[in-house]
Amino acid sequence: MEELLKIPTFPTLRAFMLDNVPEVFDIETFYVHMKKNMTTSFDLDFDESISDEYNERLLEITDEIITTKEFVYKPAFIFFRGLDYERLLKLHDLFCPGLELD
Repeated sequence: MEELLKIPTFPTLRAFMLDNVPEVFDIETFYVHMKKNMTTSFDLDFDESISDEYNERLLEITDEIITTKEFVYKPAFIFFRGLDYERLLKLHDLFCPGLELD
């Protein structure tokens, strides 16, 4: 994530999607950046092999996003193996308001 932030045009991207994101992805740096981001729509799909600890942190971040009442940033869509259907729907509604999930 720190390398991505070094790219001069990275903060101006309209959309950014990563699939099979490994555990080495610095989720803490990403989360700090995301909470300041008003431009980029982030869609991260994490690899099945992430550890239980990493999975737990993703659940915490997801819960923080879902319980936010008023956003001063663009919430990310984060998908990972520990994400239950209720959280998935809530994240989807925040990420794509008005669009139904098939």
